[in-house]
Amino acid sequence: MGKHLLIQIEKNGWLFLHFGMTGYPSYAQDGQTILNAYGNPALPEKHIRVQFEFEDGGRFNFHEQRMFGKLGFTPDAEAYFKAKKLGPDALLVEKKPFVAALKKRKGELKPALMDQSVVAGVGNVYADELLYQCGLHPRRKISELTLEALEDVHCQMVAVLKNTVDVNADREQLPAHYLLHVRKPKAVCPQGKHPLTIESIGGRTTYFCPVCQPLNV
Repeated sequence: MGKHLLIQIEKNGWLFLHFGMTGYPSYAQDGQTILNAYGNPALPEKHIRVQFEFEDGGRFNFHEQRMFGKLGFTPDAEAYFKAKKLGPDALLVEKKPFVAALKKRKGELKPALMDQSVVAGVGNVYADELLYQCGLHPRRKISELTLEALEDVHCQMVAVLKNTVDVNADREQLPAHYLLHVRKPKAVCPQGKHPLTIESIGGRTTYFCPVCQPLNV
């Protein structure tokens, strides 16, 4: 759920992995090349923080370059998710409960979407992406949005995340009109020639098009 992965260890409990910003798991047999989340060689291997070796020669690895991730053990999966105060998974939450959860929030739209207690699984890059696809400014007040706009946020959230899963998170295979292809300084909007704006919103670097995503409408 979200950036949390739980792996059941027979009947004795669960191994949990929290991926942070750059973490991912991999598995390889002896002599095989360790592959990353995109199916490419996982280099350098110095970023393997934990490695489990199996009797058949297999190795399960936890890679984490920036050291924000965590790995540990929990005897109860449901208790783990409850303790982390995680909301429903972003790919599984239905429209009505999602809209209801957002409407209870005050303040700006993007920070609410990234609040894992509202919905688990929307990170910084994909929050920007779904808001761009909705044409909504990340600083829009939730209280100002219509029911139709909130329902569109749900629709675009599910679509963006499903598209990402379908291509195994290989961003190069995502649609050309996606904002993430131009997340860099001095870039222009994918659907026009308007310069992108870069701001810190909710403590995170945020990219948006001020023309396609107007604040005041």
